Amino acid sequence: MNNNEPKMGFRVVLAVFLSFLVILVINITFKDTKNVNNLSKIEETKKETKELSSEDKTKDIDTILNKSKKESQKEIQKEIQEEKISVETEKYILEFSNKGGIITKIQIKDFLWNDLPMDLTPSESSALSVSFDGSPLWYNYNKEKDFLVFWAENDTYRIEKIYTFTDKYNIGLKINLYAKTNYFQSKIMVYWGKGLGPIIEEDKRTRYDEEIVTSYFDVDKNSEVKVDKKIEEKKRSDWVSIDNRYFIAAILPENRDEYSIYINNEGIYRETIGIGKEFSLKEKDSFSLSYNVYIGPKNEMFLKEMRNLDVITERGFAPITLIAKWIKALLFLLNSLFNNFGISIMFLSLIFNIILNPLSRKSMEDSRKMQALQPQIEALKKKYKDPKELNAKIWELYRREKISPASGCLPMLLQLPFFFALYAVLPYVIELKNTTFLWIKDLSSPDTVYYIQAFKDFPILPYRLNVLPLILTFVSFFQTKLSQGGHPSTSQGRFMEFIMPIVFLFIFWNMPSGLVLYWIIQTLFTILVQYIINHRKKKNKRKQGDKK
Repeated sequence: MNNNEPKMGFRVVLAVFLSFLVILVINITFKDTKNVNNLSKIEETKKETKELSSEDKTKDIDTILNKSKKESQKEIQKEIQEEKISVETEKYILEFSNKGGIITKIQIKDFLWNDLPMDLTPSESSALSVSFDGSPLWYNYNKEKDFLVFWAENDTYRIEKIYTFTDKYNIGLKINLYAKTNYFQSKIMVYWGKGLGPIIEEDKRTRYDEEIVTSYFDVDKNSEVKVDKKIEEKKRSDWVSIDNRYFIAAILPENRDEYSIYINNEGIYRETIGIGKEFSLKEKDSFSLSYNVYIGPKNEMFLKEMRNLDVITERGFAPITLIAKWIKALLFLLNSLFNNFGISIMFLSLIFNIILNPLSRKSMEDSRKMQALQPQIEALKKKYKDPKELNAKIWELYRREKISPASGCLPMLLQLPFFFALYAVLPYVIELKNTTFLWIKDLSSPDTVYYIQAFKDFPILPYRLNVLPLILTFVSFFQTKLSQGGHPSTSQGRFMEFIMPIVFLFIFWNMPSGLVLYWIIQTLFTILVQYIINHRKKKNKRKQGDKK
């Protein structure tokens, strides 16, 4: 190896480090303090606001329910005007209806879509409906600051639905049922559906938006069970859930027990989940069920607080999942420094390339040596006609020159785990949703700049015009040409010079722009290293020529 090569590698690393340092200083110096100030105000508000204690909240609920029993000893299943009840918590903007005592609108305040709170409302605006034989249509209600009580009563039963609210992504739901006849038997179910927002128009969806999973946690198997059709069965279960690209809605019974599980996956935005129990009551008997309902981002930190719900973050091939968690943590660490996910992704790519740089350089050197050996290989092909003898002579040549043909693939193979891990992370990070960088409007989706309406009904033609894959194709073509010294010595080399960029175009066309950006930076870094190696080789040849 040339003595100048280590110096060259050191200079590349030093240049990248200094660039990193400059951007870091700029971001720390001029970082927007708006978010910090907002967080401080929120904390001050929390301190100033006196929340009801759990005991006081229970007393208030009991007072309201006892009062309702005295005022409503007759059947209330009569015509009532539908009323919408608005509730706002630290995390949610909610709307309830006294028709069914259900949630008809769910908006999350921490995430925006088109400058409005993210809307997770099911497609049929029906969340947490309760169903059993003869279940009521209309409810009376009473709203307080931290809870909302619905109740209905007839000659057979009295039912109460009690929603409690916190400052987390969690809604409490308690159902009380009281029998008023000699025998009352049924199965009481809590349903969510259909679907989970945000509801995206078909022509604006990416394939990631259509990845909707319905599942439940099987206690006996200690694992998540995905369901893509329809099931109705009894299981010891911790929860039943529906999740999409960014968010999840899960119903978690307070007690670990056997429950009736219902999942009906009829298609996108037509999914229904339910969980409940059978009961039989004698006169004056009562029956209660308590649930925690998580509605929020698929963030491991939040999901760990809910029993076994964090297993949804471990889907996929275990080693890739583990690498993906490390990469996600590193990405957020970089973003805390740069306050820009686009720059963070670029530096993430540079970090991995610097780590793999020694292997990449060795691969490039072997590639150059193999190109130099092509005349000798062609001579061997003319001399030896027997394929076995020819292969033996070629391998003997490789060993003599200390070249490993497989080394050319090694850097690419080492990049693949990082690539697949990023593919498992970037499309599903809600923090990247609507995060802009340069012309890119959303780093978690393709950087579509224009919809070609004429191609809409032709699956083969590109309906979406994405810029980054086109840039990557050009950069890949330049890299391939440079790696062959600008003059491919074989027909195979000429073929690869054109085919590889086209392959990359098809692979990356509909991938998240953040992932394409990562690969472009990786390719540019490779071009830089290859250019320096080529330049050094030419310079050394000129020196050797001058000596002669």
